[in-house]
Amino acid sequence: MELYEKLAHDALLTALDRIPRLRREYRIHGDMDLLFPEASDLLQNLMMAIARLLGSQKCQDVELNYGVALVPLLSKNGLLNWYTLFRKDLETFDKGLETWAQFDKIFFVNRYFERLATHFSLVPEPTDKSEIFVHVPGQVDIDMLPIDKLPTPLQFE
Repeated sequence: MELYEKLAHDALLTALDRIPRLRREYRIHGDMDLLFPEASDLLQNLMMAIARLLGSQKCQDVELNYGVALVPLLSKNGLLNWYTLFRKDLETFDKGLETWAQFDKIFFVNRYFERLATHFSLVPEPTDKSEIFVHVPGQVDIDMLPIDKLPTPLQFE
């Protein structure tokens, strides 16, 4: 199980490091196709690592050791409540697998992805065309941006 805790810890560290950099790069190039696929892969890896950790805990019938580095890192970054709810919903889903009749129940995972993306200042919003528009709030990275590289507003004469 220590392996899964380390994998989840490392996935979180990677997301915490890489996603803000991707957002700042997006501020300069403005191409969502460069930002969102990589950011969503990082979030997916984090969710899968946490799900594997929770699965290994269930198999071994143990709780997460709150002395390890993952929990303080989750807590420090405001994700401990997200983790706790994700764990509870995964447990509820697992308990219902024997009587699973509605395949759409698995889509609860999408909510957790959206919450995690929003935590990293990538706010997904469904559109009328069954697509997703991703908002990147402007003030999030302002203090870390190289002002001289930002696009300038259009000048009107």
